[in-house]
Amino acid sequence: MMKVSSTFVLFASVFIGCFINWIMTFGLPQKVATHFDISGNPDGFMALQNHQIFIVLFTLVFPLFIVFMVGVVPAWFPSLVNISNRDYWFASERKKQTLDYLYVMAVRLGIIMVLFFVGLNILTIKANNSKPVVLPIGVFFTLLSGFLISVFVWVFLLFMRFKKTDSPPR
Repeated sequence: MMKVSSTFVLFASVFIGCFINWIMTFGLPQKVATHFDISGNPDGFMALQNHQIFIVLFTLVFPLFIVFMVGVVPAWFPSLVNISNRDYWFASERKKQTLDYLYVMAVRLGIIMVLFFVGLNILTIKANNSKPVVLPIGVFFTLLSGFLISVFVWVFLLFMRFKKTDSPPR
């Protein structure tokens, strides 16, 4: 049941993220500043239609690809999974629980990515609507830090989960 609800939340998040990213771009100019230097000044541009396609596809494809690789592929090829105590966690009595946990964690990472891409698009829009065009660099680094901290916590939780075993150390 957890996989079903996680899948629903994932697809809802991706759909809403794509919709938000697409709808917010309507007020942008035909030439969109999409890349900025360390000072927040634009140094790369894209046609509006290309930006719309890029941001929606990135919000759709990248999180789903990560969920597929981390949450689905291990069920097909458990020998490719690189976790501590793999034999223990993929023993027949724990395999389903392990795969379910990996899937739910993959969904969480996918949602984190959707939020990050929506945040990046909001900053791109904010930058393009300012005069002169400049990226709010402090907000950008706050967003980036939040994303990196979230990924670090995600990895930490994954490692802590698979560090534990019921069997005594050999």
